[in-house]
Amino acid sequence: DPSGNTAECSFNITVDDEEFPVLVTKDFTVNLDATGNAAIVPADVIQTMTDNCTGVTATVSQSAFTCANLGPVIILVTATDASGNSVNANATVTVVDNIPPVITCADATVTLDATGNGTLNIGDVTTGPATDNCSVASVTLSRSAFTCADLGVVQVTVTATDDSGNTANCTAQVTVADAFPLSVSAGSDGSICATDPSFT
Repeated sequence: DPSGNTAECSFNITVDDEEFPVLVTKDFTVNLDATGNAAIVPADVIQTMTDNCTGVTATVSQSAFTCANLGPVIILVTATDASGNSVNANATVTVVDNIPPVITCADATVTLDATGNGTLNIGDVTTGPATDNCSVASVTLSRSAFTCADLGVVQVTVTATDDSGNTANCTAQVTVADAFPLSVSAGSDGSICATDPSFT
C-alpha cells in the first residue's frame, strides 16, 4: 500500500495439454516366414506422428500374422501422448506368402499290364507328401499314363502348388517295363504264333 505494507498469497496453476497427436498412417506389406508367421511394429505402418509435447507413443490392434491372414488386413493404429490424449487411424497390412512348397522326387518303375498300359501315382515318385509353410493346394504329374511306346526310361516332372500360387518342381526317372514275356504257341496246322502285349 502507499505506506509500504505488503501482503502475499499463492495459488496453483494447472497446465493442461488438450491437444491431440497428429497421426498419418501408411500401408505395409509383410512376408510370412518358413513357419507361416510374420510380425510388424507400429513404426511399420506410421508415416508421421507428431504432438505439441514430447512423449507420444503408438500401438497397433494386431501385430502378429499367420497363413490365416493372407491378403489385406485392416488394423487400427493408436497414438497417445503423455497427457493421455489419443487419436486413431486405420492402416492396411498385406500379408504375403512367397515361400514355395518343398517336394522330393524318387525314381520309380511302371510295369505294363497285359493290355500294354501302366499308370503312375504321385506317391510312386515322391519320398513323401509335399510340405509348405502354409498349405499345399495341389500336386500334379507331367504324365501318369504309359504304353508300350514308352518302354525304357521316361522323365516325369512333379509340381507342387501352394494356396498362394507358389510352385516347386522335381524330376523323377520312371522306368517303363513290360512284365509279360513273349508267348509262343503252335497252331493245329503246324504254324508258330508269337505274341507279346508290347508288340502292336
